[in-house]
Amino acid sequence: MQSLTIGRLVSVCGEPNSLVSPWIEGGVEAKVNEFPWVVALVRRHEFPNGTILKEHFCGGSLINSQFIVTAQHCLLGMSVSKTEVWLNEHDILLSTETVGETIKRKALRFIPHPQYNRLLHYNDLALIELEEEVDITDSRLRPICLPKGDMGEDRGRSAHAITGNRQILPDSPIQIPLLI
Repeated sequence: MQSLTIGRLVSVCGEPNSLVSPWIEGGVEAKVNEFPWVVALVRRHEFPNGTILKEHFCGGSLINSQFIVTAQHCLLGMSVSKTEVWLNEHDILLSTETVGETIKRKALRFIPHPQYNRLLHYNDLALIELEEEVDITDSRLRPICLPKGDMGEDRGRSAHAITGNRQILPDSPIQIPLLI
């Protein structure tokens, strides 16, 4: 088994900046900076005439000063050199909705889960290493908490917040096969 050192740890993690409901509420928009670990993954398109278009393609969570965890399927076909991570961002179409500026970092490398199953989406996890660390002591940024060791019998019984911008069709089942 290979180990990876992933930057500075922080003692406070996973604390939202407001009270959150224990239920998915059908698309209720989060408050600005309510989940300070949520990041936007953005792809840069550069055209021959010099025009640069930036497109949001997925999300992730800050886990420490230099790494993001995301779904591996988000990174399929993506280029590290054209991927940016935006932190302290709420609405990519607005520039004034957050306190302070959007923090933008280039991706240095993608680290896919070695046992990712593309067909069944098992182990659908990947890390993105940032080219430059972010300051996790900044009040606008806070890493998400990760489980420690084997969750044993608590697996599936503890509360977790789900954030994102995916549209779910009515009556469609939601399955999240996450094998850690």
